[in-house]
Amino acid sequence: MKLEQRQSPISDLDIRTNNGKMQIGGYAARFHKLPMPLWGFREQIQPGAFSKSIQENNIKALWNHDSNYPLGSSKSGSLRLQ
Repeated sequence: MKLEQRQSPISDLDIRTNNGKMQIGGYAARFHKLPMPLWGFREQIQPGAFSKSIQENNIKALWNHDSNYPLGSSKSGSLRLQ
């Protein structure tokens, strides 16, 4: 099976400091919203699309998709997914 990988920019990114700790907030995906076309097509994401992955895996936020630059992980508690 060939794995297809696609990325799109995160909009409405919020960067702030809270009690001396850097926090980054934003939406990686929005439900029920049809985005602008990327690569000739559009995808609408439904609620629950990520539930199994969030429950079963350690989700990591990486700077520029590079595992050498972790921003946080769900397992360590430094990444919160809502």
